[in-house]
Amino acid sequence: MTFDEIIDENVKHYGERARHAYHYTDVTNAVNIVSAGAIFSRNEAIRQNLMRNKNADEGVVNLNELAHNYARLYFRPKTPTQYHNEGYKHTSFRMSDPNSANVPVPVFFVFDLKKLLANPNVQFVPRGLAGTNPNRPIGGVENFSKLEFQYIYHKSSLYGYDDETKRDIIKLRHTELVVPKQLELEPYLEKIVFRNEIELQTFVTSLLTINPIFPLNYIAEKFFVDANDTYELFMRNGIFIQSLEYEPTTKHFTINFSNPNANDYGRYEEKKINLKFALLSSTQRFEKVFEINLSQRNFIVRIASVNFEDFDFVQIFFEDSLMCYVPITENIFAPKSKVENDLPF
Repeated sequence: MTFDEIIDENVKHYGERARHAYHYTDVTNAVNIVSAGAIFSRNEAIRQNLMRNKNADEGVVNLNELAHNYARLYFRPKTPTQYHNEGYKHTSFRMSDPNSANVPVPVFFVFDLKKLLANPNVQFVPRGLAGTNPNRPIGGVENFSKLEFQYIYHKSSLYGYDDETKRDIIKLRHTELVVPKQLELEPYLEKIVFRNEIELQTFVTSLLTINPIFPLNYIAEKFFVDANDTYELFMRNGIFIQSLEYEPTTKHFTINFSNPNANDYGRYEEKKINLKFALLSSTQRFEKVFEINLSQRNFIVRIASVNFEDFDFVQIFFEDSLMCYVPITENIFAPKSKVENDLPF
């Protein structure tokens, strides 16, 4: 069998997600990826000063130095690592310590798996490179055909499996595709997917801030907002900004937060963070810090002494994590979610 035939067979059994490979990262890293036109290995991203937020827990990644030398993609979204890292997590909830990885505003890069596997530099790693996994990158159709796809694409409950099998399925969900040093986005990239319009606008504004002459039309056709979770990419846990409303008459901003998962709500109730609210123009910046309780569903910013018309952008941080960076216009905050129902993931 060929790579393409194996992929087509997997699609029959595991759905359209088996046609793709996935890379997710925080919006600050995603901006650098698009600006550079490539996904870099950890070592290369650090060398070029391109990594802003860590995607994986430092302690886990450092267990296998080999992982630092490859650009890495997953065969599937919703890996166990993504569950722990997606969305703003209070420091007390993070995987191992307050400095553990957090991906407050996740962005998904979705690639054509057939095109990737036609590249001889692309290999795969059963169970992934992180942690104490002894596996090394391998390639070839024969090795690909032997991958345990029934567990790599496993989505259902692990109830009923013995403990050893559970642990192995969790590891197999982390099976990766890897490329030495870097992976160019073209001709492999199909879509760049965001949770909501606010996060798409945050990406675009941030990209044009660091690269004002970036040819946005070149990549904009790949931008996609999956507000209804049609593609089943995002965990939608943690806390994120769902929408931002500006009332020009009263000059108030209302920040609407996501609802945490039901089993997380009680944990957030007593957790407080500093929300940094900033207004920016080409010549000035105004900033104010508010303490908020993470169980709040919305927060109204009232700054009576500031003339909002003097500013062009609003920027919001949770502590030091960028959550929102969008232009102040009459209609920028209106919902404009796009879903291509003929191309589900």
